[in-house]
Amino acid sequence: MPLAEQIENSSLYFEPANQTWFLFTNHIGLPSVLKVGNRLAIIYDGPGGTSKSHMKRDVGLAWLELPLVPPAHPK
Repeated sequence: MPLAEQIENSSLYFEPANQTWFLFTNHIGLPSVLKVGNRLAIIYDGPGGTSKSHMKRDVGLAWLELPLVPPAHPK
């Protein structure tokens, strides 16, 4: 993210399988992460499309399979 972007709403998830912390950030609304079985639920809000409006936002739910794996470093 650019340095000019404000990061103020974040949640952390620790992945025991690889001893790694993952940071989830949403510009306006506070994201929440919750382990449910073998998946991670991410609850967030957003206006949809390319809008950056603070109004008329919806709640979203995304699922990630566990364990989370950090991206590989490019060679």
